[in-house]
Amino acid sequence: MMQRPNTIIGWAQAGIKRTSSEDLALLGPTFFSAEQKRVLINTEEGENAFFTAVCDGLGQHKSAILAAERILVELQSFKYPPAQIELEQRITNIGKELNSTDKFYAPGATIAGILFDATCKYAFWAGDSSIFTQNAEGLVEITQQEHTLFGDRLILKNQIGGGAKNGGTINFTTVEGEPFLIIICTDGAREFVLSAEWYDTDRTEIEFFSQAFSDDAMILILKMA
Repeated sequence: MMQRPNTIIGWAQAGIKRTSSEDLALLGPTFFSAEQKRVLINTEEGENAFFTAVCDGLGQHKSAILAAERILVELQSFKYPPAQIELEQRITNIGKELNSTDKFYAPGATIAGILFDATCKYAFWAGDSSIFTQNAEGLVEITQQEHTLFGDRLILKNQIGGGAKNGGTINFTTVEGEPFLIIICTDGAREFVLSAEWYDTDRTEIEFFSQAFSDDAMILILKMA
């Protein structure tokens, strides 16, 4: 039987620069936001949801949250594990829908998630949210950071929606091996994930909430069966 998570944990902070977070996650059928700070879901065999995913909304708070929610509601609507082409098409269509509001300043979002189907698990992402696996050999990042230079500053490349300059390409890769953890995070938490000790998630949780993140940060931890 394919390895699936038996526990899914979410941690989130709004960050010291913000009064609210633009991060939003879907853990099976359950939405998770920074207002909740922490969530834990114990899954039973046969009841694992298809998706665990995080979105980092872009385009000022109200528009950003709407963009993130629109994408995750679409994932939640699937009644069966979709083929990659169907998932890509549905999310790409949302990008076009978001861009229709204003082709240069439309709301958008990054996305990073894991889809479990009957035979395998694969990662999908757009923008700079990240996915890691942890096994006996160490922590491995299976996504690529997608920024590009625009004038003198870095901007996101390939987010979902977010204006005419963003293609919104969805990346896919099969998750190989049998990691004991899969970690999904927004860009605000990436450096913490890289520096943390993942063999003791209770201790890592204490370290996460003792950090003063400057920006909003969200981490999802899938403990694999």
